[in-house]
Amino acid sequence: MSKQLSRLKGYMANRLEAKSEMPPEAAVVDPSDFVPAIATTIPEQPRQGTVPPSLRTMRDAVTRLGSIADEAQALIAAGDKVLEIDPDAIEDSSITDRLEVDQNKYRELFDSIKAGGQRIPILVRPHPTKEHTYEIAYGRRRLRALKELRRKVRAIVLNLSDEELVVAQGQENSARLDLTFIEKVMFAIALDDHHYSRETIEAALTVDRTMAARLLALGRRIPSEIIKAVGPAPKAGRPRWVQLADLLEKDGNRKRALKLIGSQEFVSADTDTRFIRLIDALTEKFDSGSWVEQAGRRIARIEKVGGKIKFIIDAKQEAQFAEYLTENLHEIYAQFQSAKA
Repeated sequence: MSKQLSRLKGYMANRLEAKSEMPPEAAVVDPSDFVPAIATTIPEQPRQGTVPPSLRTMRDAVTRLGSIADEAQALIAAGDKVLEIDPDAIEDSSITDRLEVDQNKYRELFDSIKAGGQRIPILVRPHPTKEHTYEIAYGRRRLRALKELRRKVRAIVLNLSDEELVVAQGQENSARLDLTFIEKVMFAIALDDHHYSRETIEAALTVDRTMAARLLALGRRIPSEIIKAVGPAPKAGRPRWVQLADLLEKDGNRKRALKLIGSQEFVSADTDTRFIRLIDALTEKFDSGSWVEQAGRRIARIEKVGGKIKFIIDAKQEAQFAEYLTENLHEIYAQFQSAKA
């Protein structure tokens, strides 16, 4: 199983958009460059009984991607050239998987294509309802760069079903570890809103049934306008987003959050800073006061944060007292217990 997943990730890693682009001298692409061979089956497990849902999902994902790879290899091996398409004839898919584009990485890709041309073709399918129009599966940043450069787009055209399209789109990003946690949540929600099956969602994100359910449940708890305002927040994982969902369910916090995300100070910050500011704004905080010793020196600050109380000692004023407390906490607590009894 691990070998199958490793080969699958190796296949999808070949789509790495940040890979240096080279001049498009050869019109015919080597099949191993675009779609190296991958196994399209997963051996049956020796254990008897029903195949676990997670294994069925992964097997479906590998089979779908293997089908796409086989068709692309056959297309190229037959001597057909990668097509050059007007970028204006290529439309985005109906499922969005990104909240923001990393402008620094995009400019690196743009400069690379400008200097050396497009080496790796994008993958598209004929548009299901519009003639002479295509729908992109992956390669969006390459497409954007070529639109800016007013150049033709080199693309492989395959007849993909809706399910194959979103699986290819999702697994390219999953293999590259390129989507942040909340972008995976939004991708799962978008697929669910478009009535894709739970199995397709699992395959597209390369997750099992339990994780797919968690992604969908969390995505339904946080308003989409708040997620979009915060952005991808790559430093925030699942626990922090669950914390935000919990905070938003407290009285008045959703209204407070919507007001904050509209402020210029919030909008102008980077995505990780926006997330932190939102968490801080919704966390119940107040300074309960200061502790001043008999000579009038402010030794410590007492602060309540949510359900926790912090006793913050000013080490510049009394560093030895801080050390004393640390060393004698057990004795002090025992005295407290005796007094309470």
